[in-house]
Amino acid sequence: MLIIKNGYYIEINVYLCGLDFSFNNEEGAKYKELGINVPIDFNNRFALSDAVSLSVFAGPSLYFGLLAKDTADGMEYNYYDNESRRFNVYLGGGVWCDIKETIRVKAGYKFGLADVNKLDTETERNNILSVSVGYLF
Repeated sequence: MLIIKNGYYIEINVYLCGLDFSFNNEEGAKYKELGINVPIDFNNRFALSDAVSLSVFAGPSLYFGLLAKDTADGMEYNYYDNESRRFNVYLGGGVWCDIKETIRVKAGYKFGLADVNKLDTETERNNILSVSVGYLF
């Protein structure tokens, strides 16, 4: 965390992100994705009381996909080989609340700026809505 001045700061993180879900259909398809996410957030923190603070954040996020595959009917398909691009750029923001510098409740939304579809027939942008509760140590 780089403090700029009076509650304003820049925070850069690196996350390993994953998705793993199944479709409820006849083929029993399963989708898995793994990637690295690097958000660069510009924050402003407000002390609501001695025990509670609120932060507002906004900024870009860089995503690099490591794995994206679909399995159905015993066949495996790698999305990065044919249909999807590995790299994406997001722009977003949100709020978080720290309670006694131990519990963090966070909500945010990110707009995908890059067309991740390699095919010329379609445009695909991924957007992310996130809500989380974390323990700070």
